[in-house]
Amino acid sequence: FGYLNENVADKLKEALQTYGQFNLHYAAKNFWSMWLAGPKWEPKVNFWLPDGEGMSLFFTTPALIYLGRTYRNAQGRTWLVLGGWVAFGLLLIPLLLYYNTGWFQFGYRFSLDFMVPVMVLLAIATGERLSWSMRALILVGIIVNLYGLVWWHMR
Repeated sequence: FGYLNENVADKLKEALQTYGQFNLHYAAKNFWSMWLAGPKWEPKVNFWLPDGEGMSLFFTTPALIYLGRTYRNAQGRTWLVLGGWVAFGLLLIPLLLYYNTGWFQFGYRFSLDFMVPVMVLLAIATGERLSWSMRALILVGIIVNLYGLVWWHMR
């Protein structure tokens, strides 16, 4: 349907033509961009700048750390929690196997594809009241994304 002839960045073209649009070959790089990548030191400006291929969701949305608390706070909603995790996992499969990371972006562009089940899981994980630590993580996320907004418009 045209992807092999798509007008893509030169750095993506060879892999796309070799491995196709979806392949396990892309999983490690996509996982890195989605969950682990941080900003890179730029000597020209003597400061940390975002990586346009994507940055860790834990860096740009640190409140996601609370996902680990979903089972602890499930209180009888285990089917909802299980369904949320299954939906999240199934949505991750094509994203991890896709030929690019969503280039050019701040954060991880394709995270919107799985945010609905993630928000359900976060609501369960946080409970009825936001703790001071969750509020702090949300504030850090706002500050990081404000930095991203400034970077995007200054580049």
